[in-house]
Amino acid sequence: MKFPKGKGKLLNLERVSVFGRLQKSGNGSYLIRWKLTKTDYGYSEGNENRYLTVQHQTVETWNIAKLKATQINTSLLIGTYDDSAWFPHKYQKTEVKKQLTLLDVWDSYKTNRKSIIAETTQNDIWRRIDKLINISTNLTIDESNLNNLISEWITKYNYNTLNRALSELNTALHQYTEYKNINLKEYIKQYNPKTPSKRSNKIYSEDEINIIIKTIKNYNEYYYRFILMMCLIGARPSELLNLTTSDISINYSVVNPSDDETGVLKIYASKTKRERYFPINKQLDTLLRDCYSSCEQLGVNNLLHNSKGNKINLHNFSNRIWKPQITQLVK
Repeated sequence: MKFPKGKGKLLNLERVSVFGRLQKSGNGSYLIRWKLTKTDYGYSEGNENRYLTVQHQTVETWNIAKLKATQINTSLLIGTYDDSAWFPHKYQKTEVKKQLTLLDVWDSYKTNRKSIIAETTQNDIWRRIDKLINISTNLTIDESNLNNLISEWITKYNYNTLNRALSELNTALHQYTEYKNINLKEYIKQYNPKTPSKRSNKIYSEDEINIIIKTIKNYNEYYYRFILMMCLIGARPSELLNLTTSDISINYSVVNPSDDETGVLKIYASKTKRERYFPINKQLDTLLRDCYSSCEQLGVNNLLHNSKGNKINLHNFSNRIWKPQITQLVK
């Protein structure tokens, strides 16, 4: 290796700084050495040796090492030396990671998932979780506290409702690697009433459907329209209840009134956030027109409404109309 004329002697030793030395190291690099004193630089532990390595022995790195040594020397002489500038790793402060609470996790989940989660879920399950979190003072995420929270929450909602809410909270927690192993539903098992579900997966026969439709019609004309529309369209109840007169005037395309299938109705899917298209036969066409006419008479926009023109409340309908009527039929 050839060095600039007259510079070869620098490879062994050179007094670059009045406070230290720059020299060739035995491991194939250059070493800058200097010492700090508590008298001059305020280091309470007394003298401290400093070593800075510049890798590889070449003409270029030798010049770099000399430049660094000169910079160190100059800053020491004029009193602007900053030890952390040369050894940042020694002065890096370890950031204390914020301990997330259940509220932090839940708010983050809602922000990230709001655009893709069904509005029905947000209006029902999310709202219930918001209430549970708001009434809780300690939302620390640890085994003992989670167990305490659920023992408190089970007094607010029944087992099945809370179990559904915890499924959603589980998904929120599993956004974070450190909470992947948490399963809130394990904490609620002790409160399981262990009674067999009365719900049946058996579908109604055509005769049973006709009996139900007739029964609801005798009870209330407005609820009858809702039941009949569910049977004829097959959309989700919440999607039908969200229909307005504009959906009929804009999204109901007549194909051919003379055919059995008279048109197509476009419905915005609340769960998938997509448009779905449903064929309309003559019976359904007549029903849609009856609902539209009723809206005009009452001066309302909700296609399916009660006698006062208000939108049908699905929860109230299920508990106050559907269940009692079906129970009576079973007897």
